[in-house]
Amino acid sequence: MPPNAIVSIALVLAACSTLLSCGQDVLRTPLGEARSPNGRWLASAVHESWGGPGTAWDDAGVYLQQGSHRKELVVGFNHEFQMMHVSLKWLTPTHLEVAYGPSVPGDSISVGYEVVRIGGEVDISLRKLPTTPPAR
Repeated sequence: MPPNAIVSIALVLAACSTLLSCGQDVLRTPLGEARSPNGRWLASAVHESWGGPGTAWDDAGVYLQQGSHRKELVVGFNHEFQMMHVSLKWLTPTHLEVAYGPSVPGDSISVGYEVVRIGGEVDISLRKLPTTPPAR
């Protein structure tokens, strides 16, 4: 086999292994937790960031968990910058308010997924935080 073919094959294999090993890395950063006043529900917010060439993505989610049951996604956010503000506040034992806003001026945040009631018991409402102007 000619030396150029061996080098070409080696470069293709290196590129493929690099691309296959990237893109699946997920970095999860907790943004906060709040237990309902009656102690039955735990709300948590998490930022997730995926890396990789052409596959980088950032989003945030709010999850509710009752007792030992698994966490359920109740709000999913899409945004452009690496982090965002999420605040969880129980207004009553069965009403969770999720306040959200950009951590960087100019970030565009959209709600990609929203559950307004879970388990026939908990209502979830969203409140958009005011955008702060850039510091001068």
